[in-house]
Amino acid sequence: MAAYNAGEGRIQKAMKRSKADNYWALLDTKHIRPETKEYVPKFIAASLIANNPQDSALTELNTMIH
Repeated sequence: MAAYNAGEGRIQKAMKRSKADNYWALLDTKHIRPETKEYVPKFIAASLIANNPQDSALTELNTMIH
């Protein structure tokens, strides 16, 4: 997902320069932009909500609105 956001080459270079072996290790470096650091967790959260909408706060919000 980080490569989708920032580009495959950029992520490969960042991993090589930082000697990181996974995305989560890149979070502690300055080799990727903050937007990319935030993109993956947001995507994961959206996926979790989409797959389990009954377990999310959206259900509670929907109840409050209606």
